[in-house]
Amino acid sequence: MTCASKSNPAPLRYEWKLRWGEEQNGTQLTIKTLRESSNNVYTFEVINEMNATFSDEIVKGNLTTSFTFEILSPSAAQFIENYTVLLNTTLSVVCPYIPGNPPETRFMWFRGNTSLIRSEQTLLLTSLKTADEGSYTCKISNILDPTGRDIEEAFDETTFYVDVKYPSTIKRFYIDGLFSTNTISITEGQNVTFYCEADSDPVAVLQIVNKTRGSEHLLREIHDNTISAEVSNARCEYDMGVYQCKGNNSYNAVKQVMEFEIMILCSPRPSPFTPPIKTSFRKINTSVILSFTIVAYPPPNGKTAYSWRKLVEQYWEPLNNTSRHQISISDDRLQSSL
Repeated sequence: MTCASKSNPAPLRYEWKLRWGEEQNGTQLTIKTLRESSNNVYTFEVINEMNATFSDEIVKGNLTTSFTFEILSPSAAQFIENYTVLLNTTLSVVCPYIPGNPPETRFMWFRGNTSLIRSEQTLLLTSLKTADEGSYTCKISNILDPTGRDIEEAFDETTFYVDVKYPSTIKRFYIDGLFSTNTISITEGQNVTFYCEADSDPVAVLQIVNKTRGSEHLLREIHDNTISAEVSNARCEYDMGVYQCKGNNSYNAVKQVMEFEIMILCSPRPSPFTPPIKTSFRKINTSVILSFTIVAYPPPNGKTAYSWRKLVEQYWEPLNNTSRHQISISDDRLQSSL
């Protein structure tokens, strides 16, 4: 800042008084580093001495003037932490900032590289969907009108990320490209690969299990959204049955399940799980039930599928329904009893 003064005689002294008590002499005031703390009223005093020819008194002349010095500064956006939220919930985020000078601040919210989505300090996201996941930016600005220069708008911004979490669901469970079927038939001895896909965030814990004969045999477990498991040389006795894909993450109350049944084409053979009783002891004139259980697919069809015989001397004599012999076949056609 420079101050010019006219007087007769010329000014004797120029004196600047700063707000923190410091003084500078001369027509020019220099502040080397401008800070917000420099804002204040500055006083300038100029003095001369008037010595008239016909007067013994020296008169001091002085003039004091002042000006206000104000530093303009942009508003500063503050850090916003990332948010992890659950699907279909509501998120409210206030854009934190330090006011500048002047303090009037404008707010603008953007999602990723898209256009303006909100122009208030608070961002409100309702019924959050997976499509709402991503980066959000709060951009703030204030108007600076410096003396002797053009008006300008100063900007600052802060960005955070919204991670939308949701429970796990089983999307597909299939084998070798066969989709949307509850029952799948394969040939005995065939190799079968199971595939299961989940939609889950965070990733699911997936299992593929064999539910054959009511028990549960784990084929594979993995912490991922996709899983596969293979059954080599499929056996009618052990590998035919219901298979399930199970999955859940930390947001599931119960495991999600999808299943289908594998049927293995095979010829009839004795069931290893229900072996026949080869010798039965009974009192004379009482009854006895003889049962034979098989494994086969498709099951034997018709009453002639099973035939019972009795060894008489060296000849196997066929048996039919009589008053003494009663032959029955189970509903699943995998067992016959005499």
